[in-house]
Amino acid sequence: MTPPLYGMTTFDRLFSPRQLLALTTFSDLIRAVRRQILDDAARSGDRDSEAYMRAIVTYLALALDKAANVWSSLTSWKSDDGVVRGTFARQALAIVWVYAEANPFGTTSEGFERAVASVSEVLDEPGGSQAGLC
Repeated sequence: MTPPLYGMTTFDRLFSPRQLLALTTFSDLIRAVRRQILDDAARSGDRDSEAYMRAIVTYLALALDKAANVWSSLTSWKSDDGVVRGTFARQALAIVWVYAEANPFGTTSEGFERAVASVSEVLDEPGGSQAGLC
């Protein structure tokens, strides 16, 4: 892993301040969704709310994980497709001198909305919740 050779000695150094803010904000929002589901369930008396909350939060966390792959300072521009090449496009963390910065709120493949849709597509497949996410 070469990032320490370039001064990236801790995990947070792989992200710009703006990227860290986006990741932190989305993480905080996932926690808020968790609380909201439990609050709604408590008011309605739903006994299965814990399992439902865990499933929703897990799927949102998987989407955030997919998004974090293209929200780092180790991404590059894939000019032939017009998209951001993810941090883990190969088996090593490649240092890029000029990184491509994705829009977390965009509707393209780099946005959180598309990451959620990607996880949802897996779940829509037959056996998706058992086989597709493993």
